[in-house]
Amino acid sequence: MQGHPSATPAKDQPEPMLKSHQAEPKPQIDRILVLAWNHTSLAVSDIDIAAAFFVAALGFSPAFEVRGMADQIARLTAADGLSCDLVQLVHPVSGQRLELIAFHPPGGSAAGDPLPLRPGTAHAAFIVPDLISARAVIEAYGAVVLGEIVGFDDGPALYARVPGGAFIELEEQT
Repeated sequence: MQGHPSATPAKDQPEPMLKSHQAEPKPQIDRILVLAWNHTSLAVSDIDIAAAFFVAALGFSPAFEVRGMADQIARLTAADGLSCDLVQLVHPVSGQRLELIAFHPPGGSAAGDPLPLRPGTAHAAFIVPDLISARAVIEAYGAVVLGEIVGFDDGPALYARVPGGAFIELEEQT
């Protein structure tokens, strides 16, 4: 099997020069060292309505708020003239940080999606002890359940669109 890339040449013979050996070696690419999960961000149409929902219905507390961010968000997204309002909320049990961000593109508002189907659209999922009770609470605060409660191996779940246009999933683990 002389010349086969996996063959080992005899000690007294030089290693064959194959095309693969003539090319520059590719650098080894390592994984990024992720130190922690910082936050999850959901785009919303109205920062005040959305924040009020997550505080009242799910128990989050405001941690950080910025109104009218322009230069930084325009440079970060490469979208000239873009500005935003954002609020970061923290959950008292999980410590998870949820960022709600309302983008303000030049010349008008960003249109929301009626369903979380388009690439880039996200949702945040929350584990609840009683899905039926949780559904009643989020509906009382203005959320719209998108479909039906569906059973999975881990338990039943539902999707909802909350005030401000973001999407959430509620899961009851069995």
